[in-house]
Order: sequence, then C-alpha cells, then structure tokens
Amino acid sequence: MNTQKIRQVILVIALGWLTVGCQTQSATVTPTTISPTVAAKGIITGVVYLMAPPTPPMVIYAVDPTTGVWVSTETQQTDGEASYTLEVVPGTYQVFGAMLSGTSVVVGYDDASGTQLGLVTVGAGQTVDNITVRAPSQNECGALYGLPASPDGRFTAAAGPSGGCLAVSNVNMAGQWEDTQSGFILDLVQTAADIVGRHVVVAQQGNKIDALDGNTIHGTLQGNVATVQFQSSFTQDVGTAQITYVDSDTITWKIIIAPGGEYYLPAEATLVRK
Repeated sequence: MNTQKIRQVILVIALGWLTVGCQTQSATVTPTTISPTVAAKGIITGVVYLMAPPTPPMVIYAVDPTTGVWVSTETQQTDGEASYTLEVVPGTYQVFGAMLSGTSVVVGYDDASGTQLGLVTVGAGQTVDNITVRAPSQNECGALYGLPASPDGRFTAAAGPSGGCLAVSNVNMAGQWEDTQSGFILDLVQTAADIVGRHVVVAQQGNKIDALDGNTIHGTLQGNVATVQFQSSFTQDVGTAQITYVDSDTITWKIIIAPGGEYYLPAEATLVRK
C-alpha cells in the first residue's frame, strides 16, 4: 500500500471517530421537559349529602377566596352520602356545591360554629379528608349562613339570614326574672322578636301588689333591647319601658315613658333569671 492510500484510510477513520463523538455529545445535552406531577398538588376528599336522601347528582367546588383559583367535580346519585375528590394546587379553600339539576348553591362545608363556610388548607402532596359538604343548619331565621355563587356562573348564590334576625336569635328573654331588692318580677315569653308577659310588684311591705291576671307587657325585640308597653293594675294609662338583655342570666328594666296615675313598677331595675 503506497503512502497516498495510507493517508486516505487514516483520514476516513478519523472522520468516523469525529462523527460518532459529535452525535454522542449532541444526545447528551438535549433538554428534557418534565410535566407537573400530582405531588405538586394536594387532595380534598369527603362526602356530600342533602337533608334527606337520596343525594342527586351534585357539583362540588373548591374555591380559594384569596386568589380566585377553583376546581370542581361531579358526583353520581346515591341513596345516602356521595363521595368526592378534588385535586387542588396548594392553598386555602372554601368547599360548596349544588345539585346538577338545580339553579343555586345549596350545600357547603361549614366551620366549627356552623354559622359560616369553613376554610380548608391544603399543602403540596397533602390529602385533607373527611370534609363533609351539607346544607346549612336552620333556625327561625332560615339558613344560618349564605352560600356564594359558583365560580363558573352555573349556580346563583343562596342568601343567609338578615343581620337583625340573627342577632335576635342569639337573645333569649323567655323565663322568669326577679329583682330581689324591689320585689319586681317579670315572667316573659319570646317568639322570635315578639315579647309578651306579666309583671308582679310587691310594694310597701305587702300593702300594695301591682299585678294583673293576663299579660301586662307587649313589645318587640331589636338587637338585644326590647321596647315594651306595660299596664299597671293601679291605672288605665299605659307606660313604655326598655328591657335590655345583658347575658343569659341578667336583664335590665328602665321606664322610658311613665304612665299617668299610680303605679309601682320601678323606674330602673336589674333582674336575674330565677
């Protein structure tokens, strides 16, 4: 083999090595795109049901009220509780839902007080379970709290109780109350914001008893103050007083407009529950 051919062979071999090396280097530096994984998210899981079975198909939402981020899922009809699972990004969420065939939000996960929606905080890779979604409890004011509209616009909000009604529901003047210093007794009945009752006053060492057989007090509660009209057994005129609810064991009495003529109800008194 002459020198010319030897040089050609060496050149071919060198070019082959160079080509293989370049291909290997190119394969090594090619970037790889990694998709987000479930580990970067969290899970909210629980059950949903209505006040009476069956539970129809439902839509359950988890909404972060701070960021507005939300997700939803649907459940099938069941004879009892329906299970649901929501995959969410880390955050703090309100969870509520609606009947798939309905027009408004009707169920929610409430806080320990039962008077407002609760908050569910979820971290990356964390599962928060036992989140029960149900209809708000009821009292004479209706539902104890309102529910927001769905974030996708499919379902309207559900109104809660008025502030005045909710305040009245926390006041209970019903029962018998006594001011031992003046011998003044009130026996009251409360129906929502309506107050009725009787009074008894023993005055002048028992020589004067101000009392009637029927109701002598009628009025209306606003907040924790009832404005009432009262009738003494010693005059035909009607007076006006305010009864203030202090706590579950104490009320106060104050005459605002005194009746004409003789009467023995005190101008002011503090009464305790008997």
